[in-house]
Amino acid sequence: MLGLLLQEARRPLLDDAAMIANFRRNRACFEQIRAMAALDTARGLWRIAPDFLKTETNTQPSAEQERTLLTSDRWRDYRRLFACIGGDTHNSGVEMGHGRVDI
Repeated sequence: MLGLLLQEARRPLLDDAAMIANFRRNRACFEQIRAMAALDTARGLWRIAPDFLKTETNTQPSAEQERTLLTSDRWRDYRRLFACIGGDTHNSGVEMGHGRVDI
């Protein structure tokens, strides 16, 4: 686990120009993530990442709860979209709540 964290910490951050170019190139994927997350907030989800979920109480649901909060097809769609925008690692994902969606 520590190795994974160190690997992510060493991953260079994109500069502003690169982030803007990525957004322009993949705008449809960003918009689809935003629209999906806005709907999934009503289910009590606060964070959706490629490999975990968190609820609005900042807890990680059990496997059984995960299946009721987010179908496997929906989670697969999120993963595909995260990969589309170049964010398919543990640190990527979407946070939402209180009228906002952060990708």
